[in-house]
Amino acid sequence: MIGRARVVLFAILGLGATLRLWTIGDGLPYLPSVDEPVIFNRVAEMMKTGDLHPHVWDYGGLIFYFHLAIAWVRFAVGSLTGSMPPLSQVAASDFYLWGRIATALVGTGIIYIVFRAASRWGLGVGLLAAAAIAVHPQLIQSAHFALTDTPLVFCVALTLLLSLRAAESGTYAAYAWAGAAAGLATGIKYPGGLAGLMPLAAMFTTVPPRRWLGTGAATFGGASGAFLLVAPYTLIDFRGFVTGVKNLQEYYNDPSTFSLVADVYRKFIQGWFTWQGKLSRDYGLPALLVTVLGLVAIATGIRAREGRARAAILLVFPIAYFIFIANQSLLFGRYAMPIIPTVAVGLAAGMVRIYDVIAKWAAIAAPVARAALLLLFVPPLLTSVSFNRDREPVGTLEQLTAWIDRTVRPDELVLLERRFDSVSFPERRFKLREVKRLIDDPLGKHRADGAVYLIWVNWNQDDLFKDPATYGSQIAAYNALLRDCELVQEFATGDPVIRILRVK
Repeated sequence: MIGRARVVLFAILGLGATLRLWTIGDGLPYLPSVDEPVIFNRVAEMMKTGDLHPHVWDYGGLIFYFHLAIAWVRFAVGSLTGSMPPLSQVAASDFYLWGRIATALVGTGIIYIVFRAASRWGLGVGLLAAAAIAVHPQLIQSAHFALTDTPLVFCVALTLLLSLRAAESGTYAAYAWAGAAAGLATGIKYPGGLAGLMPLAAMFTTVPPRRWLGTGAATFGGASGAFLLVAPYTLIDFRGFVTGVKNLQEYYNDPSTFSLVADVYRKFIQGWFTWQGKLSRDYGLPALLVTVLGLVAIATGIRAREGRARAAILLVFPIAYFIFIANQSLLFGRYAMPIIPTVAVGLAAGMVRIYDVIAKWAAIAAPVARAALLLLFVPPLLTSVSFNRDREPVGTLEQLTAWIDRTVRPDELVLLERRFDSVSFPERRFKLREVKRLIDDPLGKHRADGAVYLIWVNWNQDDLFKDPATYGSQIAAYNALLRDCELVQEFATGDPVIRILRVK
């Protein structure tokens, strides 16, 4: 790699890391994202009990063991500095931040891996693909949360790179490593097992038939060995695994129409290229068309022996994976994340192909073409910046958790109305009980239960108080609480409006 390209790559990595680490601690430690408590509550229990069985089959075991390792490091550092409670009292909230930082760094690593893989189609393609990964809004949003999505993309991208290397070297060891990467992807989320198609594509396009048995054995051995290493309870508790996966399939596989679901994901993918919330999805169409052009150009390489393996390796996984998710009933944009490395390579290859054609036939327009093509990165970059800027202000829920943290004593019972966000306080520090509505029980019962603070979380205050004909009884009940309790704090600069009442 020449010096200028190295500088550009480091700049891309720096930009990607900044976008992923910016606002990484938003809401923590008491307002985690959805599903983060599922992982970290189990990690805390593993640490306290020594039981390494995740007892959760929604994911493979690797996500739990990855964060368990990070949590032990956090615990060791915190114990040395006096910022960590005894092991018997650790809670999920003690580890969220370090887990998120580790996830963001894994997300930054995707940039480099995709650069290495995409460079097989030229240094320019490699750098542009790395830039596409660096500013990708879906990747950046997901990297802010310690969930499975970012590690899964990392393992899929690693499988892509190692499969390309296996096709180049042809050794059993190279195929074993590529298979191991696919096994790790499966250990994160079971659909990641489709990544195993990439080393198989390398084998069938480069290895003589007489060596298929040995090469396939090396690939399968690497994949199964890595998977069982990070998900050993798949065999140890095989009955539980089968039952868990069966329940998972029933949850995801409600009747759905392939064409409709596929079109929804097409819209998700097109939306990755626009300034979400500011511009319509149509503004992402040029980048999507350039991506399709690039992938078609790569696909045509299948006819040539030199490009056949690279094209097959790059394309086999996203095709199979897209078909898989398009047959599921649950639709989330983040479910399409594993195909992003291929999308980035396609976008970069399309940009280079368009530029080369213009430079060849209309050299005078080449600088303008270069600038216009680079503008394709601007909308996703703006989406990523907007995402972080929107997270910077301290919301009312964060103000609430900070107030509770500095004000409420461990022996004081707090009743909290639960709405769309769940506040997660460690039991060792707070006595917090979530209720649907404070007015569902009379104040006398709250007092008899020993409640000291009542927290009224009002997401739709105007809807309630502007329609007394419909909500008259509820309005009267809340007004009675305000009259009979002491209003000690109110957070009203945002949604929800929160009032903290002290029981008299």
